Amino acid sequence: MSKVRTAAIDIAEHDWQRLLDVNLSSVYRLIRAFHDHLAAGTAGTPGSVVAISSMSANRAVPGIAPYGAVKAGLSHLLRGLAVELGAEGIRLNGIAPGYIETEMTAPVLADESNRRRILDRTPLAAIGVPDDVARAALFLLSEDAGFITGQILAVDGGYALT
Repeated sequence: MSKVRTAAIDIAEHDWQRLLDVNLSSVYRLIRAFHDHLAAGTAGTPGSVVAISSMSANRAVPGIAPYGAVKAGLSHLLRGLAVELGAEGIRLNGIAPGYIETEMTAPVLADESNRRRILDRTPLAAIGVPDDVARAALFLLSEDAGFITGQILAVDGGYALT
C-alpha cells in the first residue's frame, strides 16, 4: 500500500505553529489579557467576544485538515470559556462563515465548476460577502444577543445543512 500525502501530513512545523498562533493562541491570549476589562464592562454591562471560526471546524474538507482542526479548537475554546466566564457575565460566541467572497476563497471560487458546485449545495444559492459576517458579529456583540453565549453561528447561506 502506498502512502497518501496530504496537507495534514506534509504541513511544515512552522506553518502548523503559525496556524495555531494566528487562529487559536492569539484569541486565547487576547481574552486572557482583556479579561478584567471584559468583566468590568461598560456602564455596568460585562463585555462580549466574537471570534471567527469556520465551517471547516465541523466538516472535513480535503486539503485543509490542519486549518479545520485549529478552527475546531477555537470553537471549543469559545464554548469552554463561555461556561467558565459566564458567571462574570462575559459572553463568548463565534461565527463560522461558509463561502464568503474574500482573498482566501478567491482561488476556489474562481474555478467555475467549484463555484457552481458550491452554489448548488447552498440553499440560498449565493456566495456570501464580508458584510454578511460583519452584520452577524454586530448582532452577537449587541444587547439584542444579551442572552446568547457559547454559540457558533453559521453564516453560510445554509451550506452546512446540505
